[in-house]
Formats: sequence, C-alpha cells, structure tokens
Amino acid sequence: MATTKAHNWWLVFLISLIIVALSIWVFVRPVEAFAGLVLLFAWSIMVSGWLNVIFAIQNRKTLDSWLWFLFLGILEIVLSIGLFLQPHITALALIVYVGFWLTFKAVMNITYSVEIKKIGFRDWWIVLLGGILTLVFAFLMIINPVFGALTVTYLTGISLMLAGLFGIFLSLKLRRIEKFFKA
Repeated sequence: MATTKAHNWWLVFLISLIIVALSIWVFVRPVEAFAGLVLLFAWSIMVSGWLNVIFAIQNRKTLDSWLWFLFLGILEIVLSIGLFLQPHITALALIVYVGFWLTFKAVMNITYSVEIKKIGFRDWWIVLLGGILTLVFAFLMIINPVFGALTVTYLTGISLMLAGLFGIFLSLKLRRIEKFFKA
C-alpha cells in the first residue's frame, strides 16, 4: 500500500551521508580499513559460533543432529579466539576466503556463459569475459596477499559508496513525497 507521507526522510539521508563518509575513509585509510575488516571477520565467526551453540542446546531434544551444531559452534568459537590472538592469520584467512569465493563465482559465470550460448544468446561472451576477469583477480588475490588486501578493502569502499549514494537518492525521493502531500 502506497503511503501519502514519508516520515523522517532525513534519517535515511543522514545514514547515507555517514555511509558515504565511511567509504571515503576506506579509500583514504585502506590499511586501517582492512584491519577493521579483519576484526569484523573474526567477530562474525565468534558470533556464529555462540549462536550455533545456543541453537544446539535449545534443540538437543528435538534434533538428532544437534551435536553437529554444538561441535560446529565450539569449533567456530575456538577458531575465532585463534583469529583474535593472531590477526595476521585472520587477514590471510579473509583474503584467501574471498579469493576462493570469487574463484567459485568466476567458474559459475563461465559455466553460465556456455549455457546461455547454447540457448542462443548473442552476448554470452560478456558473461564469459566477466568470469575470466573475476578468475584472474581471484588468483591474484590468493597468490599476492597485498593485492588481496587492497582488493577486499577497495571493493568494500566501492560497495559502501554505492550504498550511500543510492541511499541519498532514495532519501531525496522520500522528501519529495513528503513535500508533494504537504502542498
């Protein structure tokens, strides 16, 4: 159902400005930004571990496989403690993780390009080219940790910038809705 008024559009605007500012900080201070991402990665594993432990304990009487969730949770907690104690390992793990994830995505895109070529799409090669370029970047990330760290950092910065700019655009549209219905 469409609304006739957008309340507090400026909150979306303010949040979006903060996100744009954060993206600028990422570009200006990439080393510190990467260190923050490394900590976020370790914290994410820690939180996931505790949530798996809680889930396992709460479902021990209803799920036959609850011990697997408990084991996974304990493993994640131990791993995250290790990552906090050895941040350089966390940094390398983050780079390798993203590198292998991008490798998987690249192979999938190459496979999809072959499939859409069989269907008869003429621009299948664009998907193939994207897959090949992604594969090259993924391998560079895996074999060169400095390149990997910069790639992860700058991709995060670009993502934040886009999210912030689109949020600003949205907030201005919400403002127009509010002004339109006030008139």
